Amino acid sequence: MKYCFILGHNPTLSIIEILNVFLLFKVNIQIISFSEETLLLKVENKFSINTFFSRLGGSIKIGEILEETSHVLDLLEFAFKKETNEFKLTNKNRWIKLFNIQKDKKIYFGLSLYNLNAPSVLKTQNDLKKLAIKIKRKLQEQDLKVRWVISKEKNLSSVVVKKNKLIEQGGEILILTDKDKIYLGRTLMVQEFEKYNERDFNRPIRDIQKGMLPLKLAQIMLNLGQIKENQIILDPFCGSGTILQEAFLMGYKNIIGSDIDFNSIKTTKKNLEWLQKKIKNQKLKIKIFQCDARNLSQKILSNSVDAIISEPYLGPTKNIQNIDKTIQELSKLYLEGFKEFKKILKTQGVIVIIFPVFKTFKNELLFLPILNELKKQGWINNLKLPKELFQKYIIKITLRNSIIYSRPDQRVFREIFIFKKTE
Repeated sequence: MKYCFILGHNPTLSIIEILNVFLLFKVNIQIISFSEETLLLKVENKFSINTFFSRLGGSIKIGEILEETSHVLDLLEFAFKKETNEFKLTNKNRWIKLFNIQKDKKIYFGLSLYNLNAPSVLKTQNDLKKLAIKIKRKLQEQDLKVRWVISKEKNLSSVVVKKNKLIEQGGEILILTDKDKIYLGRTLMVQEFEKYNERDFNRPIRDIQKGMLPLKLAQIMLNLGQIKENQIILDPFCGSGTILQEAFLMGYKNIIGSDIDFNSIKTTKKNLEWLQKKIKNQKLKIKIFQCDARNLSQKILSNSVDAIISEPYLGPTKNIQNIDKTIQELSKLYLEGFKEFKKILKTQGVIVIIFPVFKTFKNELLFLPILNELKKQGWINNLKLPKELFQKYIIKITLRNSIIYSRPDQRVFREIFIFKKTE
């Protein structure tokens, strides 16, 4: 079966996350094609789409490919090609596959067009409009009540798809154009934006002054670690508890959080207490304590932690008076922290961690110059990618073998690394 993933604002992270989760689930896949917008895969094993997609932070939609052709032909005729002569709700024709049609209920449908490696056969939004009108008329000819859902944006957002019931009562048609093929599919799931907003903005305390790790990025980091359900996860800079919260919601059973700041520990506990009230049927078991990350081995047993997932202190986010001094101080903090991590992390353990990258007023990027020291400590930079990913400019990996996560207006970027111990 072929599936397409509509990617978030950082395609590199989105694609690598998807591949890592398939590895975790032990599902064999083949990369067919990808672009800045979408990843197209052939999936050889059965897998739970709901379980899989709900844990992804970097994907907006997942779709199932139902038809493909090697020729640039009339998409409408191709889509309406029937396996039987008459259109009935019981027929297994292609429109039943594209839409969730329920008898006596209105059909809501929309179109989204994504490019893989080729310009679209539908050159303008007007072409897409013509296609949508034809589809609407074809459905109306079958005495079906139909509404075509449109958007001001190029494609339908997850918000538009969800609020217009396109999955439950109709369908979003996905059209993907590649060099020699056109793929026709339907959206199966979209990102749960309402749930993200609730657990981000409705939690009791959000410390904006210290910087807020995005919930979706926390999910991505956990997925990059390929951590099994019963393995022990530690966030030694837990802040307001974002990584701990997301780890629990992703089904992890052994979670530990610590922070040097007593107020951060109080904040984390309050936020997790709020979460516990929201999920009454599950008991929240997360160990939290105050500790300097440079003294972790005094609190945690040697070789006992499977994964460290964390965003340490990144320094001041605004009005940086002395960048050189800030980089020197943070470098010292990170190096001392990694010495402790080596004591408590298992031999096969993994670290997914964020380093700060400072953008100067001259648009230069300044990195923490500690990679050689970490190598001397016995750490391997373990970001590994399939060779197919290196064939396109879309995948943006730094010369430091890291991934940059940023927004245009930020002065401090996030640099994501994956580390493992040397044997």
